Amino acid sequence: MYQTPFDINFVRSQFPGLDTPWALFDNAGGSQIAEQAISRTTDYLRQTNVQHGASYELSRLAALRVEAGIEVVRQFLNVDESCEIVAGSSASQLLTNLSLAMRQWIRPGDEIIVTNLDHEANITPWLRLADYGAEIKFWKVNRDTLHLETDDLRQLLSPRTRLVCVTQTSNITGAIVSVRPIADLVHAAGAYLCVDGVAYAPHRLPDMAAQDADIYVYSQYKVYGPHVGMLYVRRALMEQLGNINHYFHAESLPYKLQPGGVVYELIAGICGVGDYFELLSDELGNDADLPRRKKYRKAFDAIHAHEGRLNSIMISYLQSRDDVEIIGPALSDPDVRVCTVSMSFRGMRAADVTQRLEESHIAVRNGNFYAARLVESLGIDDPGGLVRVSLAHYNSADELDKLISVLDTCR
Repeated sequence: MYQTPFDINFVRSQFPGLDTPWALFDNAGGSQIAEQAISRTTDYLRQTNVQHGASYELSRLAALRVEAGIEVVRQFLNVDESCEIVAGSSASQLLTNLSLAMRQWIRPGDEIIVTNLDHEANITPWLRLADYGAEIKFWKVNRDTLHLETDDLRQLLSPRTRLVCVTQTSNITGAIVSVRPIADLVHAAGAYLCVDGVAYAPHRLPDMAAQDADIYVYSQYKVYGPHVGMLYVRRALMEQLGNINHYFHAESLPYKLQPGGVVYELIAGICGVGDYFELLSDELGNDADLPRRKKYRKAFDAIHAHEGRLNSIMISYLQSRDDVEIIGPALSDPDVRVCTVSMSFRGMRAADVTQRLEESHIAVRNGNFYAARLVESLGIDDPGGLVRVSLAHYNSADELDKLISVLDTCR
């Protein structure tokens, strides 16, 4: 049904970590890093490993390399200003810091809406604001469909709603949540929208101009780059928030939300992720003169198509078995889901399935994947949680065939 638009061998050759006997299907926990990002990181350390802020040439060059990494993120997210980009160690850390900056912004009686679909990174930081007067409401998934219904959100919104927090893609169900209709509802209520894009950004190109989120977070180490997290905060909102940095950074954007220096070499390394997307775009056709953002779009259109093929293979196989329950949409449509698939096996514990796969050098994981509230709501009584197979665009149909052949023995 879906044609692979690129040479999978070419794509795989760009990721040194794939040179292993293991078939890697734990990509939702962390992707492989592109060779270009490794080179950019090591080049920074070899050539410009000095402190920023000095007037000598090497210090200025080092700062420019880090600024270039932030510029890649700005274009990746399609936002207006680099000062709206905050760097940190992970999405969890960034959202925790953001909640600290909101303590004075939140007024007693203000309402914050969170979901039970999200990774805990987009729940716990907001629950803690209850200590500062916020009232927390839960927007719960439809138990039958595991979807978030916008009609349910309408019932929760009120004139006191200040912030709504939602995921763009569940790291359990793989289902894509349409952000723009939610943003329109939230903004009509006079509130702000915080979107966790961690499980979305490796598979589909984020677009803040189209999605209209006020806050967006993703993990660069799950998008083929170094181990850092990236946060977008709309400037108009960032200016209202408290300062969690030194007192003299109270008006400095984004430094008021970014205590301490970033890990310079890792942010510089993000440039290599941009290099990879541009290389993939150029490999797909003769559009070498396209602007950078359009090259990203072209690369992700190809990723979308390839993952549609992988989805079709995986979901079709699982649907053929009456002893496997797919958690989330039992559809292969890449507009509906990414290729992160969680499942339970009748008659086998999740940990035993994982072990069986590991014996054949197939890397998957079982657990609740920090989406504990969703797994608890499903009534999963297996202490090992669910089995999750999470693919990336560098996974091949041959690898998937190997996975399926071993899953066939898990009965």
